[in-house]
Amino acid sequence: MAAIPQDQVDRVQPRAVPQEHRTAYKWWVGGIVVVSTIIFVMSFEAMSLALPTMMVSMRVGLQEMSWTLTGYMISRTLLVGVVGWLGNRLGNRNLFALSLATFTIGALLCGLAWSFESLVLFRIVQGIGAGPLTPLIMVILHETFPPQQRGLAQSLFMVGDAAGSVIGRGFMGYLIDALGWRAVFYINVPLGLATLAALLVIVPNRRETVVQSFDPIGLLCLAGFVVCLLVGLQSAAQSGWEQARVQTLLLIAGMSLLAFIVAEMLVTTPLMDLQLFRQPTYSLLCVVNCGNIMGLMLAFFLTPLMLQRLLGLTPIHAGLILVPGAIAWGIIGVMGGKLSDQADGRLILTVSFVATIWVLLQMATINLETSAPTLTLYVMLLFASTALSFTPINVMGMRTLPEPSLRMGMGMMNLLRGLSSVLAVAVLALVLEQRQLYHSQILAQEQSQHMLEFSPVLDRLYTQFGLWGDGRDVAMHKAMATLNNRLHTHAAVRAYQECYLGLALLYAALLLPVWAMHRRYTVPGHED
Repeated sequence: MAAIPQDQVDRVQPRAVPQEHRTAYKWWVGGIVVVSTIIFVMSFEAMSLALPTMMVSMRVGLQEMSWTLTGYMISRTLLVGVVGWLGNRLGNRNLFALSLATFTIGALLCGLAWSFESLVLFRIVQGIGAGPLTPLIMVILHETFPPQQRGLAQSLFMVGDAAGSVIGRGFMGYLIDALGWRAVFYINVPLGLATLAALLVIVPNRRETVVQSFDPIGLLCLAGFVVCLLVGLQSAAQSGWEQARVQTLLLIAGMSLLAFIVAEMLVTTPLMDLQLFRQPTYSLLCVVNCGNIMGLMLAFFLTPLMLQRLLGLTPIHAGLILVPGAIAWGIIGVMGGKLSDQADGRLILTVSFVATIWVLLQMATINLETSAPTLTLYVMLLFASTALSFTPINVMGMRTLPEPSLRMGMGMMNLLRGLSSVLAVAVLALVLEQRQLYHSQILAQEQSQHMLEFSPVLDRLYTQFGLWGDGRDVAMHKAMATLNNRLHTHAAVRAYQECYLGLALLYAALLLPVWAMHRRYTVPGHED
């Protein structure tokens, strides 16, 4: 029988399409990304709910238990900084798998922790696994989806983030009540193993042909900066900024940062390529990125604090008010991603920031008489307006970066996000305390200067306590204490209102670098 020419064989039997080029493949990868995001966001959210129970179980106070969060943040932030080098050596898929496996093992060990010290250690292990996940998620989505769908792809992270927040704030609370705090760690194990198996089966690994050498001096300086900064901020929140230990740690952090910059400029293969900041639009995006994440963290940290400490809501009631906001975060995040594939990113950010400014101005009017439906509406609008900005920043950041620098560039942006979020919370705690103290002093002066105006209130309180059976001296003491508590509460209201006004000013200032960006990188299809 005569042989069939090879070109005819090719026409009769087409070559198989590579797996990564099939239409369904990108959605399989998207599903893996969403579940991975749910796992580590859910775990992070659940920690805040589990802290009181963990404190009782481990017999430690809040200051000691806060090191479970600080240790996690230190290791997570540090690993974000080396994601470029690790990805170069292992490949994106393998590094993602190793990170997810480390996070899952850390969760299992946290559930098995036999002491407070072991719990802190295993939380550090979890942070090591969590660090590379976010930048790798963004890079893998960017590589998997076609250019016209990369905004939609990045919004899948928002879907997982929203779902993880809802589950972490809702379901995890009931899980803690039913099974105890260890259950919030154990539940990550089957989810993590199933996602890891799907990742290894579906996603191929690609390694770069050029191997990047290790930069030990850069890593040492970066570690000194991250550890001293985060420990210094944690210590400042606990014992005050005037402590010598706090000032020493922050000084060492500043010196380590300077040494890191010098070292990275001198070596041929740096741990982090600071030359990327020579791209003006990337640098401006990093500024907007830092300002935006500081605003997000401040708003999201301030709001639950206000709901519980000022308005006296229970954690469950506060969570119910926050859940619609988390749902809005996911829905609007997807819309922001789709818009990023079609519209100028500067316009999307402008709409987001202007809407956020308006919402923050409304939240600056919240007082003790504000109803629960109004609070829920404001919180939902705040989540929705801020969600619109998250994906466009990531998409434009990737447009400014050359393909070989995507992983490192996004790792640097996420490192700045992590540092900015920790710094924002530390600054908020200081500003809120100082402003509340200031307004308490002002109201106390007004009370002493206008005592006649406060006398009717004091008389009513005195009479009420007398009717409840208190003696004359006890009734007067309770009346004065109640009046002072009301003054302190009004001082706190003014302090929270000023913080929301300050956040509105921050977002107004971010409009300047937004419109300084080059149109080439903000409009889809113009980056080439």
